[in-house]
Amino acid sequence: MPYIVNSSPGAGLRFEPSATFALAKAALGHAAGLALRGMRLIRIRDTQTGEVFDEGALRRKILAGASAQAMLNEDEERAALTAEDYRAAGVEAPNWAGEPIPALETWRRWKQAEDQALTHKRIAARVTPLGRAPA
Repeated sequence: MPYIVNSSPGAGLRFEPSATFALAKAALGHAAGLALRGMRLIRIRDTQTGEVFDEGALRRKILAGASAQAMLNEDEERAALTAEDYRAAGVEAPNWAGEPIPALETWRRWKQAEDQALTHKRIAARVTPLGRAPA
């Protein structure tokens, strides 16, 4: 159980004991509930790293991790594009071997072609950027 949530009661409120959660999102949800009930000085401790967060700091950490993971997933998708993917999208594949350090305009065209090929591949696979099937 890596997350412990502690709080101090506001004036006239009763004390609530600490709660332990396995997931950061669950700890954040409990902290939000405490805040709604008037608790103050809500702190969330990651017992694995020893870091102590307030509600906003943990929210930013969770969002940063999700954003970083989404970026890694997209980078992996881009790296997996093949010449066939570019042909199917109707664009010219980048020639990194022939021009390892392209001019700015060439690089821009290659990134645009990469975007089009990735979009075409996602549509063909009917998968959204986050990996969920469309509703």
